[in-house]
Amino acid sequence: MAPDQANYLDLFANFADGMDHSESESFLDRFSMPNPILESSMSPMMPTSPPHTLAFGNQNDRSSLYSLAGLHRNYFDVIYFSLPFLSEDRFTAELAANPNSPALLALSYAVALVGCTITLQHAHLRDAYYATARNYVEQCERSLSEEDLASFNLFQALLFLIRFEIMNRRLTRAWMTLGRAVRLSKLLGLHRMDRDTNEYTSCFDLDLGLPTTQDPLLLEERRRSFWCLYILESYVRTRTGADCELVDTKKLHVFLPSPGLLSPGFSPLKMPFLDDLTPESSHEISSYAGCVLMVELAMKCFDHGRKIESGASTFGFWDTHYNLVHTVDERITMLQRHMNAKAIKEDPVAFGLYMNLRGTEIYFHEASILYVERTGHPRLVAAESQRRSLATAYKIATVVRLNWPDQQSKHDIFMLQATFIAWPLVMAMKALHRELKHYLAQQHQYGEAMTELVTSLRILMKALDYIEEGDGFWHKSTEDIAAVLLGLHDGAGLDSVAL
Repeated sequence: MAPDQANYLDLFANFADGMDHSESESFLDRFSMPNPILESSMSPMMPTSPPHTLAFGNQNDRSSLYSLAGLHRNYFDVIYFSLPFLSEDRFTAELAANPNSPALLALSYAVALVGCTITLQHAHLRDAYYATARNYVEQCERSLSEEDLASFNLFQALLFLIRFEIMNRRLTRAWMTLGRAVRLSKLLGLHRMDRDTNEYTSCFDLDLGLPTTQDPLLLEERRRSFWCLYILESYVRTRTGADCELVDTKKLHVFLPSPGLLSPGFSPLKMPFLDDLTPESSHEISSYAGCVLMVELAMKCFDHGRKIESGASTFGFWDTHYNLVHTVDERITMLQRHMNAKAIKEDPVAFGLYMNLRGTEIYFHEASILYVERTGHPRLVAAESQRRSLATAYKIATVVRLNWPDQQSKHDIFMLQATFIAWPLVMAMKALHRELKHYLAQQHQYGEAMTELVTSLRILMKALDYIEEGDGFWHKSTEDIAAVLLGLHDGAGLDSVAL
């Protein structure tokens, strides 16, 4: 049995710490910025004029300029609660103080770019803003001044670009951009920002570093941005099979993100390093930090499952399996307050965390089922994994049903996360499909259990249709399931589930 490409994990879950009711009119609403490179055909190697000397070619370009403030608001009012690593106050203050900085302009257009993704009104601006943001990134890299390269704003711009590229099915480009971001994070020293400076020895002629600061809000912003990179790298790894450079958590000397909004008066809690976290110290873990824990666990489960898929040595398989069973149960207990119905409904980060943690649980148990099948062990050996995998798939279907989004809402948590929740949907579908094949093989008549099984499958398929086009990666990996559902006609209304 060949490895199924859909078994690659899709781990990125969005983050939020609460809702921030910002004033409807801010400095950004009155701020105008240069837009030098809307022509995407411009060669990235061509020298460009200073930003303030480049004029707009027509009135449409001028309208695009004035859209920036509104698109920034889209991020801070909506998307921030799924991706909360940019401080609005610092961002607006630096725009006022240094509006022609290439790194800051890269960040500004990258923020506007993600702001384009939640409204059809601005969809026509995406390609232009994407090209502009990338050109400013390249301008920073071509600059003779290290100050333009050693920029935290540039690093954050790359994070927004990676997210956009993943969401828009540009995975190859996302992988390339990710390499830039990982290298820059190391040059800036973000991976050891909370390490005792007396223990650190700089790499000769490579360490650029960020200015030292005691500002708790800026330090937290740096931590959150780094952990976003950690999660994005893990996501890309699971889709490409490429090795991670940030996988060894023992070398990551960065405190976990603190609860709270990145706003004036922010007072962070003292958080542990990832490797130092214990059940006793987990009571202050935010849903954002919970995503970091989920990804770290998912990587362990992914490595465990890949040994089976690749045919590598599985010596000690069951020892690793039962150790991971304990870890999975422990993590679910630690994150329980983010996994109840109220939290999942109100917090988009908690929704993504729940979906992906449950998807990880299914993947882990499906790996043991596959191992039993390949080694010829009695099916009874995998009975507990089959039971838990199926139960978790039903939990995912229930959460999808209860949180089905309103049409055309900016706060649509399905579309805000899109491909980042596709993987748990697919994992749940595969677990239910395996059970359905068993029912059909036994020629069971439709009963309550069969109805629930087929209904749950169709709900999950509808959710996948909602967040991805029919020719997308995840649809291609579930074509066999779609074919089975299409062939089922029971006269009981199962072909048109009312969601």
